[in-house]
Amino acid sequence: MLLMSQKTMVPYELPVDYVERRTDRMHLPSNVKWIEDGELLDKVLGLRRLLLSEVSGAEAVAFAAAYDKIRVKTYLTDRVQTGVHQTDREKRWEAHPGSVHFALRVSCLAIECRLVEEMLHFDGFPEAVRVEAIQRGLATEGRVARCPVTLAPMSYGEFSESLVDPSHGKSAFQVGHLSPLKSEVPAGGQAGHVPGNVAWVSDEGNRIQGHRSLDETRALIRGIARRYELEDVV
Repeated sequence: MLLMSQKTMVPYELPVDYVERRTDRMHLPSNVKWIEDGELLDKVLGLRRLLLSEVSGAEAVAFAAAYDKIRVKTYLTDRVQTGVHQTDREKRWEAHPGSVHFALRVSCLAIECRLVEEMLHFDGFPEAVRVEAIQRGLATEGRVARCPVTLAPMSYGEFSESLVDPSHGKSAFQVGHLSPLKSEVPAGGQAGHVPGNVAWVSDEGNRIQGHRSLDETRALIRGIARRYELEDVV
């Protein structure tokens, strides 16, 4: 609790969440609970402590900038000024539960954890920090992280440079939904802002994907590749 209050991602951050997503009479005492996933909380807060409190110099600056990007994309809604459920950077669990931008707090914590651990496996990430995270049980051994669209290795050098010295209106890496959010909550009430649907995407991959799902984007790329193989293109 103390660490969460010291290294917060949003104001008034507490391990309190809704029991379930309801489209009617959601904010009731019977639908509020303490988050019981102690393993997730320990991992999220342990990574915050390591990356935001225990490093210094250029790495500290880059990690702080990375967390700021993660905070916005994970915990806050997009700016949507059309449609039934308009949003403008409110906390996702404070959005209308009928909006695809809504997410339970525990889902946001899990997304933060996923994005940070994925960042640890960017090509060129500071090795000593990654090893320390693994030794503390905050991350697992893994292959170099790749853009899910282009499959190119994600470069930590390019990532940190784009955060510390950004070009106006450009970002080398985005946090994207592998299946884009739709205008309505899908059947079953499962919105798209969940851990398995959020990942780092390169700027090139983000432009290629557009509003398609990852499966649709990969089918498009394979189709283009097959046509190039069949045609004599100069």
